[in-house]
Amino acid sequence: GDTLGGHIDDVEVDMCQPIVSVSLGCDAVFLMGGTTRDTAPTALRLRSGDVVVLGGAARRAYHGVPRIFPATSENPLPAGLRPEEHGAGSEGDAG
Repeated sequence: GDTLGGHIDDVEVDMCQPIVSVSLGCDAVFLMGGTTRDTAPTALRLRSGDVVVLGGAARRAYHGVPRIFPATSENPLPAGLRPEEHGAGSEGDAG
């Protein structure tokens, strides 16, 4: 599964706007740290449909998704949207 290392979203022009993340598919571990990597992160288990909003001081905190739990989705993606149906480097149908 895909993961996302610890990072701060700091490339936006307006850092006052919150980050809104919607979890879809398999369960995952979400780590929420502090403003430096020295702060031990807190782990949360996210399930499909969970929403995380990072605003205020949390907007500048390290966060990431180090682990996905395969086969935990109760509602798999519809046919045609599943990753295994799209080979790496596939260009799709022309037309």
